[in-house]
Amino acid sequence: MEALALPQDDPLRVEHFRLFSRFYGRFDAKRHSDRTLTRHECVVNESAAQLCLLRPDLLTRRDQLFPLARKVKKLYIQTPNTSM
Repeated sequence: MEALALPQDDPLRVEHFRLFSRFYGRFDAKRHSDRTLTRHECVVNESAAQLCLLRPDLLTRRDQLFPLARKVKKLYIQTPNTSM
């Protein structure tokens, strides 16, 4: 996977991780929807990207990544002073 091969200081690294860790609105989805992602979907996608930046092996373990991203989203909602 090309995202894993990028050097740590590459400015495109984060964008590649966001692209390949995405669950909602994926570029390779069979059904392309023109609808805007919900806030929930955006937060889960960003949570997945940040988790993958910490543990790049999660890019190849999507079955483990999705529940972790949802847990992060759930913690985000429970944290006081969030704008969600």
